[in-house]
Amino acid sequence: MFRNFRNRIAPSRVLLLSALAAFALSACGGDDAGDPPGTPDPEQPAEIVQAVSSKAVVKRKRPSLLANDLAQALSLPRAELCQELSAYDCFEAHQILLGGVEPFVLRIDEPIEVASVAAPLAADRIALMACGERAERDFADPASAVIFGEIADDPAAADKDAYAAVADRLYENLLARPARDIERDSLVGFLDELGESQEPARDWAQLGCYAVATSTEFLFY
Repeated sequence: MFRNFRNRIAPSRVLLLSALAAFALSACGGDDAGDPPGTPDPEQPAEIVQAVSSKAVVKRKRPSLLANDLAQALSLPRAELCQELSAYDCFEAHQILLGGVEPFVLRIDEPIEVASVAAPLAADRIALMACGERAERDFADPASAVIFGEIADDPAAADKDAYAAVADRLYENLLARPARDIERDSLVGFLDELGESQEPARDWAQLGCYAVATSTEFLFY
């Protein structure tokens, strides 16, 4: 359910995957007899439009930068963003997975060139825990809420405009830009998928924050 929501707020990812799939299929075009090189395939589009990054190069944020950005965006102390077993800082525990180094104990003084398959899990966990901490604080004390004030004070009475205001704030805080209409609408629309939740407003706050905080735009620079 949530995976579908995340796909909707990242249309560029869908466009890119579609373009790559179309390119792969076009490489297999032609009949059994074989077509001369350069012969256009009438069943394939003349040109494949592929999504282009707005930046020439993107890099994954190192653990320290990711921690600082997340702490600043959510107005949380860095040490309280996420802890493993309520004792170990998540950024320290997952230092290598997140692209960091550990020269003193593990003798890893350069980031691993190819990210581990577990790296996204570490980033997801940190974002989910940090967003949950911010939501818990805001809903416990709506008068001092930092992000979710419009829906934390009286969740049952919060309307779509209240959720839209929170969605805008999430984009401003985490991505430092206004939300596009499709992004805002998708984020607000996710509330409809939480009908069976005992606390839909609280769950939406955490998961909506998590969706933006795990976007490529936030995790890379």
